[in-house]
Amino acid sequence: MAEIPPGQVFGESHLDLRSALGVLRRRIWTVVVTIVVVMVAAVLFTLQLPKSYTATALVVVDSRDSELLGLQSPAREVSGNASSIDTEVQIARSSKVMRRAVVELDLVNTSDFLDRKSVLDMVTALFGLTPSDTVSGTRRDFDALPATTQAQIVDRFSKLVDISRVGVTNVIQISATASTPDDAALAANKLAEVYLAEQIEAKLSSNERAATFLRDRVASLARDIAAGETALDTFVQTKIAELGSPAARDFLTRLAEEERLRNASGATLSDIQAALAAQDYITLAQIDGAREAGLAMRRAELLARLESGEGSTVIDARRELDALDAQLRELATSQVRTLQDRIVASNQASSSLRDQLGRTLTDLELPKDVSVEFFQIQQSLSAQRALYESYIAKLRQVEQQTDFTIPDSHIIAKAEPPARPSFPPSRMIVAGAFFLALVAGIGLAFIREHFVGGIVNVEQLEGLAGIPVVASVPQFTGSGARSPDLAMVTQPLSAYAESIRRIQFGMTTLLSKNRKCIFVTSAVPGEGKTTIALSLARQSAITGASTVVIDADLRRARVRTHLGDPEVDRGLIAFLGERGGARADDISIIAEPSSGVHFILSERASTGSTDTLLMSQRFDELIRFARERYDTVIIDTPPIGLVVDATIVARHCDAGIMVVRYASTSQRMVLSSLRELERTDVPIYGVLNMVARAEGYGRYGDYGNYYQQDAA
Repeated sequence: MAEIPPGQVFGESHLDLRSALGVLRRRIWTVVVTIVVVMVAAVLFTLQLPKSYTATALVVVDSRDSELLGLQSPAREVSGNASSIDTEVQIARSSKVMRRAVVELDLVNTSDFLDRKSVLDMVTALFGLTPSDTVSGTRRDFDALPATTQAQIVDRFSKLVDISRVGVTNVIQISATASTPDDAALAANKLAEVYLAEQIEAKLSSNERAATFLRDRVASLARDIAAGETALDTFVQTKIAELGSPAARDFLTRLAEEERLRNASGATLSDIQAALAAQDYITLAQIDGAREAGLAMRRAELLARLESGEGSTVIDARRELDALDAQLRELATSQVRTLQDRIVASNQASSSLRDQLGRTLTDLELPKDVSVEFFQIQQSLSAQRALYESYIAKLRQVEQQTDFTIPDSHIIAKAEPPARPSFPPSRMIVAGAFFLALVAGIGLAFIREHFVGGIVNVEQLEGLAGIPVVASVPQFTGSGARSPDLAMVTQPLSAYAESIRRIQFGMTTLLSKNRKCIFVTSAVPGEGKTTIALSLARQSAITGASTVVIDADLRRARVRTHLGDPEVDRGLIAFLGERGGARADDISIIAEPSSGVHFILSERASTGSTDTLLMSQRFDELIRFARERYDTVIIDTPPIGLVVDATIVARHCDAGIMVVRYASTSQRMVLSSLRELERTDVPIYGVLNMVARAEGYGRYGDYGNYYQQDAA
């Protein structure tokens, strides 16, 4: 198997790249216009989009403040692991937090929020598919709205919020998007504050549940201790009455005094706790500390001012009353703790007295059964007291946590109004639009080049038309000749002359007849068919063949123009229009001395119908005359895309040449013209004319110069 030389593959790749660059050069305006249109549309679209601003607040989840104060809640422990941080993120995203933020921001009465439209909303509204939502002039209460409307508002706000963990840190970023920078910062900060408030309320709720449980347990243990002490006292009194011990009686008297003190303290404690729970400030004003400070009288005066005062007097009185009530709550809380301490101390004193009483009774050498029963009652009572003191300590800790509740998270960076909008991403849209426009422009350039626009290479013409293409003729740029066809004589070594020789060679190998009659046509005017016909005629004459050119383009005598408008006595139109027995050899024939080519021209352009002239018997006689007298007959015909003359002439010819101008003639016109020529059953050959030198002829001139120097 023969190997392909590396240079050949490289050459083909280089040619493909050069061809692609040539397409872009020829269709540069298609690319430029596409880019301009797309970019203008992108800019206009971006300007129409509503601007949005995004502000971000940072919250760190850290419970070390609570731990340092010894206030960490047993019901809620926040550590730095990933699961607990993710839990906090989900809490911040909860509908409860979102709903509270919506209420506190009063979004239900904010027109910028309710009237905000997404891109899809704007498109649908443009076509009238969705009604326009506007905020009415009256204020609305969020809680009074239907549940579905509330859910929709909360859901809309949730879509404008982003809450996520920052990397693997303990930091949570809370971002909010709004139509103005200030609204965005306000929403982000409010959402962070609501989240922290929900943390505090959750802690308070947890502490309250724990405190309620502990209070119930302390009350139950107090009842159990009282019952145990009563049982122990009854037992001791019974035995002392039997044994008659003065020391034991003294201990019993002191125990009774401690019990009386505890009962009085317990009753006062219950009254104060009930007043605190009911916020009964009248009762709280009667406790010892408040009564001594005259707070009851001061509160009565403030209430009287509230009832009789107006304006600023009422506001000041209300402020002082709130401060006084806070002072009463503080005094009552302090009194509760004092009473609890007093009860605990009394219990400890009673426990000590009972221990001493027990030792005294032991010294009396009680009977074994009495001693065992006394020990059991005493141990049970000691265990109840220890448990009671433990629950009292826990209750005090929970109450302390309630008074000093702080959240496990705190804001480390408040949201600031952003300087630039977060939407639309103008730079990204413009960059994306430019890239898409560039791709679309290049795609349109190639579509126009290969499907809609002109033909740019031989392979494309052969593939499109389905006819053999004998040559591609470069655009003539030489000097010394007023017309390219004269270059066949004046510049025989030029690239243009070489391409005409390729046409002649291709036609010679494809046609087997000695005498050849060839017509030359094109799809539309301006493709250079007349120049090709004249050039081919001169090349044929140079090779020694007798050649005649018939200018059958009766509507526009282009051959005569190329020859400088010579005088014609008896032209083609006069010959075809005569009636009678005029012979073909009577027609005027012009000879060109420099090339030896003969020309049969029209004396003028026809102003009537030309198809009847070409279909006449006299035209048949002219063709027979030309075939008999000349080796090569070349007929220049009108563009077949405009008139049918070329189809009529074709039936007299051995072959036809279809001239297609490089990168100009539309493919649709080429195909339409070829369909017309298919009816003639005459072989048609293609010629790609006026090919740019950069597309493959740039080096031929160098070769010609080299040949001339070598020949010299």
